[in-house]
Amino acid sequence: MVSGFIENTDNIEDTAIKEVKEKIGINIDVKKIIGSFNTGKFDTRNNLLIGVIAKYKGGKLKADDDIIEAKFFNFENAKIPE
Repeated sequence: MVSGFIENTDNIEDTAIKEVKEKIGINIDVKKIIGSFNTGKFDTRNNLLIGVIAKYKGGKLKADDDIIEAKFFNFENAKIPE
């Protein structure tokens, strides 16, 4: 999973596209926002995590400095929360 911070002038979709490009080098098309989770119960930073489903559009997959591994997986095998 890729993470990043959203600016107060940006929308979720554009931020997801930007962060994925910066962190793992690929271009995506956001298809759906699938949910959100507030980390306040587990983390004193109290961040809001927002998950999206996206389709690969191109680019070469690479791991940025703060990412251990970057790889593709089959969507049918993904465990998406209900």
